[in-house]
Amino acid sequence: MTLRGLLIDLDGTLADSLAAMRRVYGAFLERYGFAGTDGEFEELNGPSLREIIATLNDRHCLDGSHEELLGQYQGLVEKAYAQSVAPRDGAAELLDASAGLKLVLVTSAPRCVAEGFLVSHGWSNRFDVIVAGDEVSASKPDPAIYRLALERVGLAPDEAIAIEDSDAGEASARGAGLRVWRADGGLTAVGERLEKERSVG
Repeated sequence: MTLRGLLIDLDGTLADSLAAMRRVYGAFLERYGFAGTDGEFEELNGPSLREIIATLNDRHCLDGSHEELLGQYQGLVEKAYAQSVAPRDGAAELLDASAGLKLVLVTSAPRCVAEGFLVSHGWSNRFDVIVAGDEVSASKPDPAIYRLALERVGLAPDEAIAIEDSDAGEASARGAGLRVWRADGGLTAVGERLEKERSVG
């Protein structure tokens, strides 16, 4: 079937955010006297902030209500995005290569973070839909967020490709029946692959 849409992850895919999010994770735990680990951070690359807080609270018995902890973590994320998160190399070129396709941002981050990032880089009008982690009861690797994205943009799974950087994100997209292109090697290669696919199709 003809390619009609791209469903693009935010953290680590469209946004060069993983180093900043690692600092957020470490700074948050440090407030409560704990040291973060690379392994735990990698495990938490995919779930929503609400799920991240639930996991950290369960493991480390943090002081404060869930909502208080969530507010602290989200505040750190928003500050990091405002101060130090830029698009990944090749992001603008990928969006240019996707002209004419429906674009959906599918992210475990809160909607306010995703919208703020798009606004700050002048990309709000490039995306047809945003589906954020605070809009589903279970996020990546659960396929619910990608199923909701397909429903909102009116695409069948075989009409779109998901672009992801994490194992959890890939599992989520594949669970919704999507093809997945990994962005581990950068977005320039993804954009070139997209141009080739569209020229053949």
